Amino acid sequence: MLLLYAIPVIMLVWVAVDACFHPAFVWACSDVGFLQEELPLWPASSDILVAKYHQWTTLGPRIAAFLVAGFLLVLSSVIAIQQGMVARVRIRMITALMFAATFLGVMTFQYENILWMSAQRRVAKRLPYFDAAVEPLIDEWPIESGVHPTLGEFFCSGDLPTTLYFRHAESYALSESAGISINRISGGGVQFSLEPHYRYVLEYHPSQQKPAVQRQTRFWIEILWRSAQLADGWYLTEYELVRK
Repeated sequence: MLLLYAIPVIMLVWVAVDACFHPAFVWACSDVGFLQEELPLWPASSDILVAKYHQWTTLGPRIAAFLVAGFLLVLSSVIAIQQGMVARVRIRMITALMFAATFLGVMTFQYENILWMSAQRRVAKRLPYFDAAVEPLIDEWPIESGVHPTLGEFFCSGDLPTTLYFRHAESYALSESAGISINRISGGGVQFSLEPHYRYVLEYHPSQQKPAVQRQTRFWIEILWRSAQLADGWYLTEYELVRK
């Protein structure tokens, strides 16, 4: 019965503190046959990506934790229902089951908002890191490959002069990092593609500007869905992508 209280609480704390929660959750659901449409897979590389994200150094431990937690939650619910047949423990079991059911309801209907609010909190705490990353890019945008003083080696593409691509290894830390690319956007702003989830974008806008309602890239139309100001000039944003 205790697990019916403990697992929901642990999950809520986990989603709040771990930037890898969502990608690990999607992979774990895929392993049992759910949410496969959200995976970044295509036929030629599906086996490679499955092996990559299940390694111990990537999302493997988190995926395993999800599967174990799900199994224990189901097992605890079955045991609670069986024990609830005994009158003297029926009220306690019903209370525990209602608590677990409430958690599942919240995660089902408020999952996107929980992820969004959790990302705001984590990214806001890391703004000194992003301040250091954006400072050398404001005055002069690189036109040749080089080394960023905070983020390391990058290269530029002649076809996409407003994008810097970084060579650092993928991060699976608790907090978001700058991602594999940084974009120059209109008005002299800078856009970070936050890893490990790449669900949201962090934007720096000088001169009191705000995120654009819509912008076009080479292959996509980005429509602003929501944004939150984290500090002066800093916005966490989420865009809906429409392919041209």
